[in-house]
Amino acid sequence: MNKFSLFSICSLALVACQSTEPLTTPAAPIPNWWASLESEGLDASIASALGANLELQSMASAVQASADRVRMAGADLLPQVGAGFDWNRNQRNFIGLPIPGAGDVLPVMSTATGMTIQLSWEVDLWGRISSGQRAAVADHLSLQAQFAAAQLSLSGQVAKSYFAWVEGLGQLQLLQARHQIAQDKLQLLKKRFDLGLLSANAIHQARASIDGLDASLASRQRANHDLQRQLTLLLGHAPLTTVQADAVARANAMLPKIPSHAPANLPADLLQRRPDVAAAESKVRAATARSEMAQAALYPQFSLSASGGTSSNELSDLLSGDFKVWSLGSNLLVPLFQGGRLRARRDAALHDVERLQIAFAQKLLVAAHEVAAALDHEFLLRQEHLAATRSSKRILSIETQQREAFARGTINALAVLQAADQSLLAQSRELTLQTFLLWNRTDLHLALGGIFPSTKTTPQLNR
Repeated sequence: MNKFSLFSICSLALVACQSTEPLTTPAAPIPNWWASLESEGLDASIASALGANLELQSMASAVQASADRVRMAGADLLPQVGAGFDWNRNQRNFIGLPIPGAGDVLPVMSTATGMTIQLSWEVDLWGRISSGQRAAVADHLSLQAQFAAAQLSLSGQVAKSYFAWVEGLGQLQLLQARHQIAQDKLQLLKKRFDLGLLSANAIHQARASIDGLDASLASRQRANHDLQRQLTLLLGHAPLTTVQADAVARANAMLPKIPSHAPANLPADLLQRRPDVAAAESKVRAATARSEMAQAALYPQFSLSASGGTSSNELSDLLSGDFKVWSLGSNLLVPLFQGGRLRARRDAALHDVERLQIAFAQKLLVAAHEVAAALDHEFLLRQEHLAATRSSKRILSIETQQREAFARGTINALAVLQAADQSLLAQSRELTLQTFLLWNRTDLHLALGGIFPSTKTTPQLNR
């Protein structure tokens, strides 16, 4: 049985927390792990859910917005350039001037025009701006990984709902067959009762058995309707009518075959491709970059500015070099006293890094346990399913022998009906275990973040 060692998991977490290079790259779209089950109904269901689910569409918009914020953060590293055009016309009144003929008020009108280009640039001496850009990139990767994790989770939910629904359809058919057998058994018992060969108690027991099957049928139909509505909601569809649901049920009445065995050995670094693990790692990198920003904020900020253009009273002079104006400047801002706010911000950022590193290590540990549990369950479920299959075959063989004996006249019809009922019960158990195996295989794919790798080219874990 396959086990992930605690040493391997802790080593991965330690490297991820200390390295400045990305260990994981969230892949999009997610691998179609369900293709290995070879079920057209499942393929269509998951494709419909991934294309129509409203929560996924909302997350896709959030990923696009985070990409825009990355572009915004990168713009701060470049000089900022702006252009301006000014035009101003005004009139001023000079009162009481000793100018002959002007009276007491002398109005004077003037026009001023100007055209400038302004440039400013903050010199990233301590890496504050570049750290902000790295934080924005890490946030974007984290959202991208969360989107992939949501897609993967949705595909798993659809698969499990699909398997449960199809199993419910099969269980309903088996219950209906058992109900018919119980009805036939009651009719035979009535005939024997009429001949005085049975007591009334046997009739009451047979009717009680039918009542129990009636309740089971109603319960199974209610559960199937709930499963159908749950699957429809995951697919992003409106509720189906009864006719539509019956048509879909007839088209999807078969469970996929039991999948082949999982690879004997799986490398521990497969956990790094899980989208939720990648998201947790990106959060660590974003927090680390923000702690570097907080540290750089303790140091002086230096910026340069320049402007140039022309200014004149006449619009036609704006393109003349004789009327040019310009300025150069620099600015140095040194934080002297802010009541300890900057250092507290840096300390809080460092504690955020520590918190997210621990969360990342916990995520890896949980992922390892999920893989180990799915592998263990598959081993045990396969044993249980094999035993149930052997039992079902033996019971079917007994039923066949009973029918042959009845044809020869050596046994009565009640014995045949009893054997047929036992055979249906065995088929029901086998169908349930088949669903459990499919659920568990889904869990294993989700725990590994997608499809199984080729074990021929990957390093193996110590067993």
